Amino acid sequence: MAYRAFDKDLIYFDHETLRDLIRVELNYLDLTDISPDVLLKEIESHNGLLLEFAPNVYCFSHLTFHEYLTALYYHDTKQYAELFHKTVTDPKYMEVFLMCIEKMYKADELIMPLLSHIQNVYIKKDSYSEYIHGLVANVLSCKVFMDHRLRAILKELELKLEQLELEIIEEPVHSDDDDT
Repeated sequence: MAYRAFDKDLIYFDHETLRDLIRVELNYLDLTDISPDVLLKEIESHNGLLLEFAPNVYCFSHLTFHEYLTALYYHDTKQYAELFHKTVTDPKYMEVFLMCIEKMYKADELIMPLLSHIQNVYIKKDSYSEYIHGLVANVLSCKVFMDHRLRAILKELELKLEQLELEIIEEPVHSDDDDT
């Protein structure tokens, strides 16, 4: 449910949308005899994961819960390629990505495409992305088990991104008046 809502940019849900999301999950789990409304009341009253923010408007009690449950979805379903693609194109997925790689026994499966992406999209083209630079820094600061050689390459790429950032900062600003 968290994954489906996160993917659709749903932070707040009207009652009907939330019931539909819950119904899909109950059907998936073959629990069709459970009412979505009953389950919603149970969730609301016993664990505080979902709150009624306003009359008939619900949300996760904190965005971190929404992100964590989304990361669990990716971890459990092993849809790492989808998560990777979304992470490098949409900053809202950074925390989900970080939570997912921290749950993995060995994060190489997500680190390898990240290394390739940085090398091919940014380093080879002398292009800089503050977001990707931040993603790399966050991955390196996470408690992630990865092959030591991949960590070394990631650190090297982080340094190259820092160099690209410095080159951008140091570029002189040209104005049209300089031509005279």
